[in-house]
Amino acid sequence: MPLDGADESDSRRSSVGADAAASHAVAPKDCPDQSDYGHRVTSKIQAPSLAPGLENLTDLVLDDGEVVEQRTIMGDVTATSASDVEFLGSQFRAARLTGIELPGVTLRDCRFENCELSGAVLDGARLVRVEFVDCRLSGGVLSDARLDDVRFTDCRCDGLLLRMSNLKRSEFLRCGLTNAEFYESGLQHVSLVDSDLSHADFTRARCDQVRLHGSVLNDLRGGTALRGAIIDTSQILPMGLVALDAIGVVIDDDCE
Repeated sequence: MPLDGADESDSRRSSVGADAAASHAVAPKDCPDQSDYGHRVTSKIQAPSLAPGLENLTDLVLDDGEVVEQRTIMGDVTATSASDVEFLGSQFRAARLTGIELPGVTLRDCRFENCELSGAVLDGARLVRVEFVDCRLSGGVLSDARLDDVRFTDCRCDGLLLRMSNLKRSEFLRCGLTNAEFYESGLQHVSLVDSDLSHADFTRARCDQVRLHGSVLNDLRGGTALRGAIIDTSQILPMGLVALDAIGVVIDDDCE
């Protein structure tokens, strides 16, 4: 089945050296209202295609290679490192996937609402047209994953690992992303809006049209990889500190 908007080229592990990039961040002169701006950005992301009246599936136990299609999934979802599982056209409501291991999982046209995914390990996952709303993904692992048209709204994603992943036309809106890791990730047309990115790591990330409006940017690590990022005027100071740190400037009020 063809995937809309998916890029099949494998660029997971390509990277470029960090450059002094914060000084290249763009602060628009006429920054729109954040709510209007966010609406304008998210409209570009394709929403999941879900059929009405999906059959309920409760307390699911997964095996290798299992395919779950057009279901509403609730309760506990468990597996003993089940690989290459597929979820197609399904929604998860208040489902519990704490610490689950699903390497190589495919999620296509899926929606997660009020779900618990803390510590979930989804290495090498493939996500296409997926929404996470009011979910907890603290300490989750999405390394070496591909995310196309994926939206996270009002989610707790502190410590989320996205190492060497590729994100395209995706968004984090009002999310907690403290200590999140985007090491060597590719971010193309990605918005991190009204979110907390304190201590997030962007070392050697590759960024194209990354928007940071309204987000907290305190103590970013590897922030020089964000060259060309689009910010608002309130973010000039924290991004400026990133640039100063990159060139080794020391700020010290003691002149002696």
